[in-house]
Order: sequence, then structure tokens, then C-alpha cells
Amino acid sequence: MARIVLMLQDRQVGWSPRIAALEEAGYELVYAKQEEELRRTLLGSDPDALVLELNSSCCDANSLLRGIRRKTDLPILILASRASVQEAVAALSAGADDFTSPVDMEAAAFVHRIRSLIARRREGRPCEDLEKRIAGSSPVMQRCRSRIRGLAPLRAPVLVVGEEGSGRSAVVAALHDYGSSAGERLEVLDSSEWRPAQGLPREGAVYLKEVHRFGPAARAFFLERLREAERRNFAKAPRFFASDIFLGPSFASSGEGPELHGALGRLAIELTPLRERPDDVPEIADALLARIGVAMGRRAGLSEASKAFLAERSWPGNALQLERFLERALAFNDGCVLRRDQLAELCDERPEALGRLRAFQLSREKDELHCALREAGGNISRAAERLSRSRASVYRLIQKYGVPAPS
Repeated sequence: MARIVLMLQDRQVGWSPRIAALEEAGYELVYAKQEEELRRTLLGSDPDALVLELNSSCCDANSLLRGIRRKTDLPILILASRASVQEAVAALSAGADDFTSPVDMEAAAFVHRIRSLIARRREGRPCEDLEKRIAGSSPVMQRCRSRIRGLAPLRAPVLVVGEEGSGRSAVVAALHDYGSSAGERLEVLDSSEWRPAQGLPREGAVYLKEVHRFGPAARAFFLERLREAERRNFAKAPRFFASDIFLGPSFASSGEGPELHGALGRLAIELTPLRERPDDVPEIADALLARIGVAMGRRAGLSEASKAFLAERSWPGNALQLERFLERALAFNDGCVLRRDQLAELCDERPEALGRLRAFQLSREKDELHCALREAGGNISRAAERLSRSRASVYRLIQKYGVPAPS
């Protein structure tokens, strides 16, 4: 039987349905009223989890958390019914694993949250393989992984920003797999397919992919859902993840989406382009090649000369471009090692391939322009909103592709 220690200000007011649910689920509950009593209980009862009220007047919760965390890796759930997000973040930084609002969370969900915390501890899931998933030894990548570890346990939204191909979706997947929504469904929302009428799931996590591509109605919908979730300390709501490119000052002053970005981006992770950290390329290439080899059923390594060759390239398409290049290299390779001369030969073929890619991108851009103008009934302002561009930018595209200007 799992044992849970609880330190609550008044367990008779508001807590009783959740406490009863824990007892019905088979947990043994041990109560502590004061800080010293809690310390003795933790030392003497070998509990499986601690539930601590952040607003308890009997102690400084953050100081207590730091002291507990120095001595044990016990899962700690913070109850923050009257705390702001900032206070909850401070508690998590002090050592808590998760926080929730018991007032807004149903008893069954409360039990599920504690069960998940205990299960993650028993399964040993403290992000051990994060270095393989988010590779790179540069200071910026070490900082990125540190932020993933810090933000994953939260229920608050996280925005991941970076250039295309920089690994934004990989970071979101890591935040989900190691975080408070682990084991639940991660629903990816794409601007080309999702509409507000479809609604959002009530639990799990949602990933808003490339936020700036969503139209005004969708952005307004997400902003309202985020505000509702924040009023409930993000209980009884899905976890929000989002990604986007770096948006310039023109977007920030446009009034078309910055409010949503502000709500999503209070807790953000920025990904540095691969060209700005070439020393990471060999390590990333090794990790990518191992993953590609499993999928392809073919294993090969990189020679030191090959790693140096890859590190010399600029990779404007970031990790995604490197991954696709390595896929081709492994597919054409018949040995156990990818040699430098083989990689150089593939690079020599790239101008033609990049030309085809550029032609495809231009064709897609033209199709998106036609589609936006058609859906907007020829209205330039509405078409600009759909494309997340300025009116001047849309006029330039019309001229570029020779599209007849709407009357």
C-alpha cells in the first residue's frame, strides 16, 4: 500500500472529497500539522509522496521544500488553490514536482495526478535520456535541457520558438513525455486543418504548431481557453504547448496575435540555430544517425573526418536538413562507416536538389496566396490575416506571382 504524507492548513474545509478519494483508492494517509512533525514523519514512515499546501501559514513552504529536496527525491505535489502562477513556479523551482488546484480539480483527477507522480518515480523517469533526444553539449543546449527539466512538471503553457527545422516539436515532445501530462494524449493542432468549432480536449495536452499561422478566430479562441485555464490554476484543462518562429517587431505592433503569444510565452524556450553552434553538429549527427538506422534497419557510424566535414557546413535548414542529408547518406551507403568522400559527393548533388526544393516552396507559397484570397473573397486585409502577413506583403506576393489583383 502506497503511503502519502499530507500537510494541510485545514483538511476539513474543501479537502474532504479528495482525501476520501485517496483513501478509497487504497492509499495510506499520514498527516503532519507542523514543520518539525513533517520532518519526523518523512524520516520515519518512508512515504511514497508528499502533498503540501502552498498557502499553509504554519511554515515557509519554499524553504521547507528546499530542505526536503536536499535529502530525498520524494514526489511532492503542491496544492495552490489561492496561489498565483508565479508563486507556483517558485515552489517548483524550490523542489516540488507538480502543483494543482484542489478546488477546481475533481477527486478522480486528483487521485490520477498523485498516481502519475508516484508511477514516474518508480519507473525512474527523471529525463535520463534527454541528452539523446535533445543532443548538443554547447552551453545553449545545456541551458535548453535544463529548462525542459524545470518546465516539464508544470501545468502552465510553454512556448518553444526557433527557426524552421530547429527541433521545436522534439522539445515539445520531451516536455510532454517527462512532464505533468506524461502518459496522456498529446493532440497536435495544425492551422491548415483545425477550426475553433472542433473544440479542445478536456485533458491530456494540446500542441499549437506554428501559432502565427492560425487565423484571428482561432487565436481568440485559444486566448480565451488559456485565460479560463489560468483562472483555475490550469486544473481541469489540457496542458498547452506551442511553437513558432521568431517574430519581428512588425508582428509585435500589429495587434493581430501578440496577446496570445504573450500568454503562451511567459514560460518560453528559445532554440539557437545550428549554424551558430557548429560544435554541436557531430553529437547531433550521431544521435540522428542512430535514430535513422533503427527506422531504416541499417546501422553505420561516422568517421572523425566525416564529423569534421559536417561541422564545417552551415545547415541553413537546421537539424531537419541535417537529418534528411544523413538519411540519404545512409541509404546510399553499403558499409559500416559513412566516409567523408561519400558525404562530399552527396553535397555536390545538393544544388540541383535545393533548386527543386525552392521551386516546391514557391509553388506552395503561390497556392497559399490563391487559397487565402479565395477564402477572403478578394479582401486583402482578410487575406493578410489568414496568411499572417501585412497588407503590403500580400500586395508584393500578388505582384511576384502575377496574380490578378482583386477589384
